[in-house]
Amino acid sequence: GLGWRIVATPNVAATLAESGIQTEAVSQFLGIQESYPFPPTLHPKMELALTTFETTSIDLVFDTTYPLSKGNDVGGHTLLALAAKGNRIVVSNRKDMDKVVRQLLQNENEVEVRLRERLIAQAYEKISSHYQALGYQNDPSQATPAYELVEGENPYQAPAHLLTFGDSDDLSLEKFNQLSGIKPCFTNMADLDSLMKLMCVLVETFLKNEGKAPYITIAAKHGNPCGLSLSWDVPGKSVDGALFGNPRAVWGGEVITNFVISEEVAHKLFQSQKRNKILGDSHWMLDLVAAPEFQQDAIRLLGKRSSRKLFQNPALFDPRLDRAPWVY
Repeated sequence: GLGWRIVATPNVAATLAESGIQTEAVSQFLGIQESYPFPPTLHPKMELALTTFETTSIDLVFDTTYPLSKGNDVGGHTLLALAAKGNRIVVSNRKDMDKVVRQLLQNENEVEVRLRERLIAQAYEKISSHYQALGYQNDPSQATPAYELVEGENPYQAPAHLLTFGDSDDLSLEKFNQLSGIKPCFTNMADLDSLMKLMCVLVETFLKNEGKAPYITIAAKHGNPCGLSLSWDVPGKSVDGALFGNPRAVWGGEVITNFVISEEVAHKLFQSQKRNKILGDSHWMLDLVAAPEFQQDAIRLLGKRSSRKLFQNPALFDPRLDRAPWVY
């Protein structure tokens, strides 16, 4: 043998034990007494062992990592990154491990500088590919424009488009039909997405605890709620409560509801004499209103301001969070 001390996770230790190879548990090597439901490979002491020589160091890391189809292998890719940072021998596949073992046998436990450098570069490439794949599960070239936007997150980012992959979620942004107003911008769509998700959480909370959901109105500025109100009997009550949560902050903001915007409700969203008494201006100047349905009289009234975008999506009558599984 080469005289190496092997530190292994439980599954690797079990495999090596079948061949009579002894290993040491990660927690034992690091001197960790606490019990965790997983190997403590991300413990600060592991970083110390991989990137410095201030303690018993680890000279070689062999980690093949598991594919995204089985989850996000944060621990495995982090070990590779730390080992590369510490200029260790970083092996990320079995074929290279065979080469490393041969060189260790031939060169008295040393590997050639060229091989070490290639392995480090290969590890960084593997880490980069993993996180790029994690961030872009869909091929961007397959996306199609759903909305032409005035601009991106910044004014100079034009032209800009909201792209879609044909998402089946009824509350995805491309499923919202714009009834009135000029083209939205990136910020408008981001704000709408934020409010829509909050509405889903609220409705599902009421359904779970009460068996039904009330009329809900959320008033916000830049996607941040500054007023939220509900009513079990009259939709208009929730509108007044939300707008007067902070009547100054909501000026020029956004509103979303889970009920029909009637002409009566539209008047409440358009202006308020109470606001005029408080702030000297009766108009709310809302920039965006989203609802499951708008009556024609409501569209005519709220559409008088060309920069106000009206978005309709019937799924807001019963908004639910997307049930697609997340992989971490």
